[in-house]
Amino acid sequence: MRKILSVLLVSLLGLSSFLPTSALAASKEIYYPVVGASKTTPGIYKAVPNKTGKAVTKEKVYKLKGLSKNPLKLEDITFFYGKDRVAKSSEMKYPWGVNLDTIQEVKISGKDIYFTKFLYATEYAGGCGGGGADILELYKRNSKGKITKVISDKISADATNQFVISGSSLYYSKITNGVFGNFTIIKASLDGKKKTTLQKGVDDFWVSGKFIYFTKGNYEGEKLYRMDLNGKGVKTITAVKAKLYGMNGCGEGNYTPSKNGVAFQDYHEDSVENNYFYDFSTNKVTKLPKKDVYIHILDVNVSKKRIIGMTYSNDNDSWSIGLYDFNGKKIKTLKSSKTPSWFYNFITIDAKAGKFLYTEGNRLKEIKF
Repeated sequence: MRKILSVLLVSLLGLSSFLPTSALAASKEIYYPVVGASKTTPGIYKAVPNKTGKAVTKEKVYKLKGLSKNPLKLEDITFFYGKDRVAKSSEMKYPWGVNLDTIQEVKISGKDIYFTKFLYATEYAGGCGGGGADILELYKRNSKGKITKVISDKISADATNQFVISGSSLYYSKITNGVFGNFTIIKASLDGKKKTTLQKGVDDFWVSGKFIYFTKGNYEGEKLYRMDLNGKGVKTITAVKAKLYGMNGCGEGNYTPSKNGVAFQDYHEDSVENNYFYDFSTNKVTKLPKKDVYIHILDVNVSKKRIIGMTYSNDNDSWSIGLYDFNGKKIKTLKSSKTPSWFYNFITIDAKAGKFLYTEGNRLKEIKF
């Protein structure tokens, strides 16, 4: 049952992490992706918190069609699904482990909007149960509304940061031979014409402040590393003693990057699943309560000893996001819903700032705590 919930959490929420997927413009409006539903057209929307969004770019809702021949040579997947025809939401068919979000991450640079767009869905079907990850392409919409493809490289939805814009540079994880790791971190100019390889053989990557964090290793256990935005000064994060396991076709792995750090579990310590949190700001690890209250840690405020955790209840078939203390006692419920999770997406969950930003349909909603 635990394995089913783990795969279900990732596949339904479409979350390999809880780092922001939106972009903040100078007007304080936030640009964010919206998933298609019965009354909502998918695309890029903009709004200020607790307001209904206005569509900037609309997308189609697609029905997936199984492909008899793999369009890409990938070693870690079993099936490919392409876009068939435009379909009503009631006709949408999801292969196991795949969340069909047509537009998935949005970033702003000046007046240009950058976003990842769905290309193919992939599925791994094995003895462990299976899972999947989308294959994406990177596009740009300029101030006149013209949309162009920025790079020819393909990006996996499994990476924590599909892409990042910092200053005049673009960072992304290029697919090499698989959708579950073995990525190449690329630094590129904003037009995509000038590219530099920063790191190969990476299982996951994300950017926080002036550093690029990445995991690298193998299925025997990965290590966490950090380097500057030019790919220099690579250092192993020695504070993290546990072996890390990234998401693959069989499950979600044992760590989750968040706004303020990385929550992870150590499966090898006395055969007990112990929870820890690596804080970006202090470069220190704090031990947390055992994972018997919540099934997923979303973010942690170490100084105030507060945890944002997610739970799932079999009794009433509902998801709940709550604020907990370091003893595992719930302080406050932030969000609870029986609604299928693709009707709302997480934008920002920040335990230090006390802010939870998400979407329901095309409406941008904010909870402060």
